[in-house]
Amino acid sequence: MKKNKTMSNYLHELSKKSTYSSIEMQYPKIREVLFPRFIEWDGCVLLSQNEQLDLPNKFIPTPYCPDKTGFEAGENHIHFSDYLEKVHKNPLEGLRIALEIMDIWTCRLKKKFPETKFLIILSFDGEDAILRFHTMREDEPFWIDITNLDGFSEGIAILEI
Repeated sequence: MKKNKTMSNYLHELSKKSTYSSIEMQYPKIREVLFPRFIEWDGCVLLSQNEQLDLPNKFIPTPYCPDKTGFEAGENHIHFSDYLEKVHKNPLEGLRIALEIMDIWTCRLKKKFPETKFLIILSFDGEDAILRFHTMREDEPFWIDITNLDGFSEGIAILEI
């Protein structure tokens, strides 16, 4: 996993915290993220978040979403503050859980799409952890500049799988 200095500092702080019990027991709303369902649509891999995706027949670029990589990164993200009621009292708890779910997504994506390469991106601004992923495509740039992670003010960790 590559990470910037800000994320390294957050992870160091997190390592000093006590152990925890089952994530699902503490946060029942997070079940759909713990056990993700991934679907394929027009060359994209999408996270199905217990809602009906209203997708057109095929991807159509727009000025706001010019490629499939950007579309996936936008559709395939979750804010942990939306799932974790207690995270506002201890934001590092959201980061800890996001790291666990990053591992789960890695395993599930590798298993379901063994020939596809993905970039998983975790960001943390000190308040909310956001986890997202997209397919790595040869003909499209990554959603994030992975060559300058320290250029971001928030903590960034990326994982190529």
